[in-house]
Parts: sequence; structure tokens; C-alpha cells
Amino acid sequence: MRKAKILGLDCETAPNKVFVWSLWKPIIPANQIISTSRVMCWSAKWLGEKGGIMADAEWLSSQRKMLRGIWKLLNEADIVVHFNGKSFDVPKLNKDFLMHDFSPPSPFRQVDLIETAKRKFAFVSNSLKHIAQELELREQKRENEGFKLWVKCMAEPGFTLKEIRKARIDMVQYNKGDTKTLDELYWKFLPWIDRHPNVTQYMDKPEACPKCGGKKFKKDGTAYTQVYRYQRYRCESMGKSHWFSGERLVDLPKVVFKGIH
Repeated sequence: MRKAKILGLDCETAPNKVFVWSLWKPIIPANQIISTSRVMCWSAKWLGEKGGIMADAEWLSSQRKMLRGIWKLLNEADIVVHFNGKSFDVPKLNKDFLMHDFSPPSPFRQVDLIETAKRKFAFVSNSLKHIAQELELREQKRENEGFKLWVKCMAEPGFTLKEIRKARIDMVQYNKGDTKTLDELYWKFLPWIDRHPNVTQYMDKPEACPKCGGKKFKKDGTAYTQVYRYQRYRCESMGKSHWFSGERLVDLPKVVFKGIH
């Protein structure tokens, strides 16, 4: 049965390498750039489907082959879920796709969980790590050794081959860990996401909740706009109530205001 294909995505990128004259508020001209940032590994998961975490890295194959793998997944996805992905992951991937002369993947809708965190809640920090800790998620964001891990993965001078190999294994595991956390956070946030794409558009039998695709819903009150009113439904398919609006009911009467003279 056809349903929305929802892809959870997380990318890790190499930092820019530049020459600088100072460590204090440097203004770096483009001719001082040694190499620019690029996606060096990714992990992804089809949310709500059987199957584990998929991942690839430029050191496991090649950068082009790695990018081709995530391009195919994006090309197949109806909806892509990420954390700060609208500003980071997707534009970074698009830049690398362009650099390697890929055509754009087929259009997909995006659900950025950091937008829900900022719009709906007042966490002290909107980092994925902090939110996972606050919510006591089963899948916590993995720890790492910090910036040095990224430098080791780039095989910069000063590190042994053994250190580089271990760092690259750790990076892939760290990347997969973020996707596991993202997966759990998505289902936790889902009842609160008020701009979620309508998943029934992708279903063979669309008589379902437009947010989660569940069938356990019933009429519960009325929703109003400035002009119309709609039947409101309460869905219990996820174990927690969330609401959606259905068919339009009788229009509200129009109010005519007379001008003041």
C-alpha cells in the first residue's frame, strides 16, 4: 500500500581550510582559502519503516559515489526530516551535487525539527543534544572528541594511520547516532508539528489523519478561521491526542463595516 516515504537525514561536513594573519576577528579573502567545506559522510533512515540506519562516507568509497547514494534516497523521498537541515544539511548537499554535476533530486517536502523546537517550546538550548537530554530520549546524541575528530578524518599531517582509521569509524558511528536521535525526536514532536505535510496525499486510501496517517480519530469540536469553520478531529493513533481540521461547514456570516464620516 502506497504511503508517504519519510527520510530522516543527517550530514557531517569537513571544515574550510584557510590561511589567516590573525586569530582575532579575521576577515578572510577568498584567495586565502585552501579548500572549502564539503559533505564527508551522511546517515539516513526511512522513518516508520522496517530497516536500520543507512550511511556512507567519502573514505568508504569516493565522494562522488557517496553523494550518489544520498542523492538516490532524496530522489525517492516524499518528505525529508532533519534538525537544522533547511539551513545546513540540504544546502550543503545541494552545493556538492552541483559541484559534481548532478541534476536536482525530485522535489520533496521538508520537516525541520529545530523550527518546531523554537516555535512551540522554550528549551534553554535548542541544540539536539540538550533537547534529547531534557526529554530523556532513549537515543541520546553520542559524545565525540570535538574538532580534532574532524581533523583526523581529513587525514591531516600529525596523525598516525591508526588514529585516522579509528577517527573515521567513530565519525560514522557519531553520524548514525544523530539519525537515531532524530528518529526518536520526530515521533516525540509529531503531535506538536502544526505545519507537517499532509501524508494522506501519498496514500492509496486517504481516509486517515493528515499528520500521522493513523485511522483512530473522531469528531471533536469545531475549528474556526476568519471566514470559515471546519469540522475538527482528534486523532489517538499515536497514543497521544493531536488535532486536525476536516471538511468545511457552513460559512460564517460576512460582517459589513460602514465607513466613518
